[in-house]
Amino acid sequence: MLRLGALDGGYGKEIGNAIKYVLENMMEIENKHVLVIGSKLPWIEVILLSLNVGHVTTIEYNEYTTEHPKITLVSPSKFRQMAQSNKAPMFGAMVTFSSIEHSGLGR
Repeated sequence: MLRLGALDGGYGKEIGNAIKYVLENMMEIENKHVLVIGSKLPWIEVILLSLNVGHVTTIEYNEYTTEHPKITLVSPSKFRQMAQSNKAPMFGAMVTFSSIEHSGLGR
């Protein structure tokens, strides 16, 4: 679907194509560790993997599972614990789409 320009992600293929365009042409993400905030469906992760990121860490309230070796999923509370104990990784980039305005900065 991504190669056909038809990745929906729940927001329509135009949004998926726009996000891919920005990530591919305006951000340096290849081989970097990228943080994704809020991705109920792993559509942003699919785009990032297609663009050869090094690793993706996704912070998400809704749990889903993946066996992909380049994706790590953490809950907001787990990530907060990691950050407070100085065990959170460093990221080369961050991507979010339609998430922060729903959760705010402290949900």
